[in-house]
Amino acid sequence: MIATPEYPPTPQLDRIHAVKEQSQTIGRFLEWLGERDTPLELCQLSEGRGRNDDPLYAPVGIPIETLLAEYFDVDLQKADDERRSLLEWQAKKNKE
Repeated sequence: MIATPEYPPTPQLDRIHAVKEQSQTIGRFLEWLGERDTPLELCQLSEGRGRNDDPLYAPVGIPIETLLAEYFDVDLQKADDERRSLLEWQAKKNKE
């Protein structure tokens, strides 16, 4: 019998699975905010000044997925690496 490689660790994917319901609820709410006639946008202070020397703000443009990952402490790059590791593991297992 050929030795099978161990199932790869997936802490980021496990975290995504654990917060899935909460994440989807918050994501739907954020999408709803963006679809309104007057959408709520995240902004950051930009260089320069406006009228009356008021500060200028510019939309940040952070994707919802990125915001949720940051909020739930998920590293999206590591999660992607874990997905690839799982695919490689499964491919090796299928060859047995």
